[in-house]
Amino acid sequence: MRRLMLAALVATLALPGCIVAVEGRTTTHRTYSPPPPPPPPPPAEVTVEWNDARTVVLREYYGCDWDTVGAFEYYETDCGIPEDDLFFLLQISLMSNRNFHEVCFTYQHRNRVLWDVVLHYRINCWDLYVDLPMGTPCPPAYSRVYGYYWRRDSRLVLTNYDCHALFWLRFGNFYYGWQPRECFTRWDRCVDDRVRFQTVIYREYPARAGYGNRSWNARPVVKVIERPERDRTIIVKKRVEVVKKIEVDIKNRGAQGQQVVRPVPVDQRNRFLDEHRRKMEEQRNEEREERRREPQKFEEYKKGERDDRKDDRKDDNKKDDKKDDRREPPKRNPPPPPKDDKKKDDRKDDNKKDDGKKDDNKDDRREPPKRNPPPPPKDDKKDDGKKDDNKKKDDQKDDRREPPKRNPPPPPKDDKKDEKKDDNKKDDGKKDDNKKKDDNKKEDNNKKKDDGRQRQQQQQQQQPKENRRQERKAPPEKKQDEKRKESPKNDRPR
Repeated sequence: MRRLMLAALVATLALPGCIVAVEGRTTTHRTYSPPPPPPPPPPAEVTVEWNDARTVVLREYYGCDWDTVGAFEYYETDCGIPEDDLFFLLQISLMSNRNFHEVCFTYQHRNRVLWDVVLHYRINCWDLYVDLPMGTPCPPAYSRVYGYYWRRDSRLVLTNYDCHALFWLRFGNFYYGWQPRECFTRWDRCVDDRVRFQTVIYREYPARAGYGNRSWNARPVVKVIERPERDRTIIVKKRVEVVKKIEVDIKNRGAQGQQVVRPVPVDQRNRFLDEHRRKMEEQRNEEREERRREPQKFEEYKKGERDDRKDDRKDDNKKDDKKDDRREPPKRNPPPPPKDDKKKDDRKDDNKKDDGKKDDNKDDRREPPKRNPPPPPKDDKKDDGKKDDNKKKDDQKDDRREPPKRNPPPPPKDDKKDEKKDDNKKDDGKKDDNKKKDDNKKEDNNKKKDDGRQRQQQQQQQQPKENRRQERKAPPEKKQDEKRKESPKNDRPR
């Protein structure tokens, strides 16, 4: 065995070539992808100040230029005119087509009473209102004012507080797109919080500015490019430049002798503003007390706003439901349980019977009808009893059909009274005949008389015509002779 093993090894070594074991390697090409860029930083919150937002409001709602915006700021800062009054004065200048400087001068020399300025320029006071249906629930500040409006009372007198309320209602409805009751609820919140209405306008400026798309004269709003949301620095620079320009312009107007409001010292300016705040606070206190006395009267418009909010939420929920319905099939409600109505069942049974009859008729056409076998003979006694009953019934039916037999009339009686009656009847018949003859004679006579009268009238009408013809033909001498010979009958007036 050992020899055999050795021989096998030698034989394997003696064979040409060699056996090598090689490992198979797979080459993979990897592509390098760079990491994604970092996400952009969140947009910085743009803080819009009220003075910047006010420039957009003035330019879009009033359609003002930059000079008017600068004049607005000048009269507020240097002359001490309240901002609410300036908004109302700018509306008066546009309604009366007067210069804004002139309107501010009349306001200053009318003891700063807005209603006197309205009367001075003879503005239609009803144009300051927003048309509301009669009886609309309003806050106390609007209920008295709209009472004059609904009655069209010419004895209307408005305070500065009333003018502010009318202006903000018109502005909120036209420019911000609020419903009147939404303006009323916001007005009540400002009164309760002791805050000016400008705070609400400023707070809701990003979402509601220009939403109503109507300017002061109910025309579409023209959007402005320069906005503080985009670039605030442009607006700030422009405001500073315009205010300086207006200060120089007012000095030049005063030097030329024009009527312009002069700058007011700081002490006097603060005194004006303090007095204005005091009056507004008194008006608000009166409004709060009136609402406390009659809370139910001034809660109806708040209910309407709550209902609108609920409706908005329902609409949002409906939109979400529609989105879900696209993904999943809509779930249908199960059918209602059958009602136990005897009438419907009876009708169904009748219909089934009719259908059965129709089917039977169809079958009858194809196959001859099957007749029932004759009934078996019954007892004679029962048949006799039934026959008698049937006879009685037939007799009754014949009685109903045939008219009842009446008794014959009694024989005529040979009385003399009957003869007298017959004679009287004959006499009456003769009298009637005589009356008829007399009536016929009278009618004939009347007809003859009427015919004679008609003939006479016709002759009288024809005579003047014939006379005229003869007068035309005859010479003037003969006419005079004929007139003399004419009988008096022809002298009747024509």
